[in-house]
Parts: sequence; structure tokens; C-alpha cells
Amino acid sequence: MDNKDFFLKTAKDAGITISHPSSMVSQFLAYKELLVHHNKFINLTAITEDKEIIKRHFVDSLTPMAYINIQGQAIDVGTGAGLPGLPLSIALPDTSFTLLDALKKRVAFLETVKGALQLDNVTIIQGRAEEIAYTHHREAYDFVMSRGVAPLISLAEYCLPFAKIGGRFVAYKGRSYKEEVEIAAPAIGQLGGEITNIINYDNTTGYTLIIISKLRQTPPNFPRKQNKIKNSPILR
Repeated sequence: MDNKDFFLKTAKDAGITISHPSSMVSQFLAYKELLVHHNKFINLTAITEDKEIIKRHFVDSLTPMAYINIQGQAIDVGTGAGLPGLPLSIALPDTSFTLLDALKKRVAFLETVKGALQLDNVTIIQGRAEEIAYTHHREAYDFVMSRGVAPLISLAEYCLPFAKIGGRFVAYKGRSYKEEVEIAAPAIGQLGGEITNIINYDNTTGYTLIIISKLRQTPPNFPRKQNKIKNSPILR
């Protein structure tokens, strides 16, 4: 099975509809080539085999499409190699995506992909989430997302300030999600959010989506500085 057919089959099996298969899959495969090439020079991914990139990066990034309607303004916090924001921006051309990352080299890679794929619905900014959250980006987004490896209690503090009241934060998590949810739930409440859905979308790997709704404004003193977020989690 070639990469195009593998992509379409894997997406279909995950409940994801690709609206323009020919053009969009071509964009995904071009993104894959750029990812593999630039990964030789900067650390973007440990996954380099074609079908693994398609399954574990691209289709995994698109998983929320099977469960929620993503539209309006979205931001991917700590996007890294562009995941999940770039795959979603390809599949959802009518939704505006902002990709936020702190590292200049990664931002340069993202700009290269944006230009090569002609993604007019993508904006890329360099900066730290705990600083950008105090600019005009604060409470400006319908959807906030992150595949970051930080604990949920930290991700919530980085990400919830970006969500509008009525917006949602989608956190991609793994097997440890139950413990993370238990620890993070009180802090999420303090940040103006509430966990409204937990979706186990791959029972083999334990991959899970945590859906957090923004109910109230985030207090003005959050997010705190990075060392505080990391070393002094919000208490009950």
C-alpha cells in the first residue's frame, strides 16, 4: 500500500473525513518530506519512517476532527514540528490556526512548510506561552490545543489563558491521563475551566483527548513564570 492509500485508510479507520483527498494528501506527503529532511539538521521528531509519521503524527493530530467541530480561531501552544496545528490546518482550510513555539529554528522550519504548502490560514509566532498569553492573544481563541509532554496541570496553566469564554482547550495525553486529570482538575477550575469530556481514542496506545471548556476568565495573575509553573503547581 502506497503512502497516499495508507493515509486515507488510516484516517478513515480513525473516523476522520478528508474533504479533498487528492490535494490534501499531496500536502501531507510534502510536509512529511520536509519534516524528514529538516530533521537531519534540527531535532523535530524521533519518528522518521513514512507510515509511522502518517499514523502517529498526522492522523493522530487530526483525531479531534472525529469528535468535535473545530472552527473559528485556533492556536497550537508549543507546536514544535507543527503538531497538531499543521495537519489540522491542512484538513481544515476554513479555520485559522496560530502556531506558537519558543525556538527560532523550529519557527523557521514552520515558515518553510507554510510557504511550500501555501497555507494561507496559518500564522506562526515565536515566543513563550507564559509571555504571549499577556498580549492581544489572551482569551482570543475558540480552540487551544497542545500535544506537549508537560503534565496536564502545567499545560492547563500555559493554555487556558488563550481560550475565549465558551472556547475549549484540547489536550492530547497518554496512558497517565487518569492520574493527571485527578491532580489537575482543581487547578483547571481556578484557571476558569472545567473538564467536560475525556475521549480514549486508541485503546492500544492509551492515547486520550482531554476536552476542557472555558467557563470563566482566567485570573490575571496566570500564567506564572515558567519556573513557577514547573516547580510550584497550582494547589487546591
